[in-house]
Amino acid sequence: MREKYERVRRDIKVLDEPWSQVAAEAVERLGLLETPPQLPDIPEPRADGLKPFLGHWSPYGP
Repeated sequence: MREKYERVRRDIKVLDEPWSQVAAEAVERLGLLETPPQLPDIPEPRADGLKPFLGHWSPYGP
């Protein structure tokens, strides 16, 4: 992943845009390349989570 980042960073330097420098600094500061991306923890679905979408129906059955 770091190799791809370095390649992209090299290509961006050719553009020499101010936003590209800001983005590169943010990646370095946040350490986004040190750990692989992870999906967020998704809570178990519950019947109460359906209530706002069901109107007058019950999430627990007919």
